[in-house]
Amino acid sequence: MAQVNKEGIYHIQDWIDTHQEYNPRVFDLWANGIASEVNRCANLDDDLQRNGEFIYEVGLRDAQGHVMTIALEKQHFEMEV
Repeated sequence: MAQVNKEGIYHIQDWIDTHQEYNPRVFDLWANGIASEVNRCANLDDDLQRNGEFIYEVGLRDAQGHVMTIALEKQHFEMEV
């Protein structure tokens, strides 16, 4: 079972910091909260194994109407047995 590691939390926070200009509500996101949601995703392990990454939909849209996502790669996770 995969769990977001410290590097992953920093990656999420960096995403939050760099995407606030696309939707002001990004400011309200919390990196640890997103990491907790990612850890509970049913398809997390499958996506990491098949694609080498996990794409998390933030639940917001940018000014053009595109769904905002955060891409987390294998190095952003600790793999538990």
